[in-house]
Amino acid sequence: MTGAVRNLRGIFMRYLFIAVSAFALTACPQSEDSAHTQGTEVSSAGKADVSDGMIVCDMQDFDGMKGLTLTQTFILLDGKVKRYTAFDNTAFDLCEPGQENCSLALDGNQIVMDHLNESDVRSRYVVNLAAMEIEPFKTQPGEEEKLMSFREGDKCERKPLPEGMQVR
Repeated sequence: MTGAVRNLRGIFMRYLFIAVSAFALTACPQSEDSAHTQGTEVSSAGKADVSDGMIVCDMQDFDGMKGLTLTQTFILLDGKVKRYTAFDNTAFDLCEPGQENCSLALDGNQIVMDHLNESDVRSRYVVNLAAMEIEPFKTQPGEEEKLMSFREGDKCERKPLPEGMQVR
């Protein structure tokens, strides 16, 4: 595969992943009787492991939809955070340099991801690395930010960096 084709494939896969995540957030109706009822403030108390590794957050029964699992996967590498796709075993930056309405950062004991899609739907995730818990938020245009529900007790999991992982 030529470098240009590989680069285009990588860009396509990144946007496909973002589109699928955005669809999962926007396609499901908001459930008022949430099984996951954490507040909007994530405590960063306690000691968090921010060493190199992979953080996998599976949110089962996402937004009250039985059987729907939304997974967010992050790579901690050299004090920075990247997104990860298992499809081609690649860690990548979520945002292009200077891209507005897009951020992914390690903030103390937390991973904070914030993205506004083409439909003006904002997705925000806060991962408390000390507690290994994730809080997903969605904001529809003209509406207040909502904490999305998922199965109570689901936790994020720390794993070793994938063998042979490419970093972009």
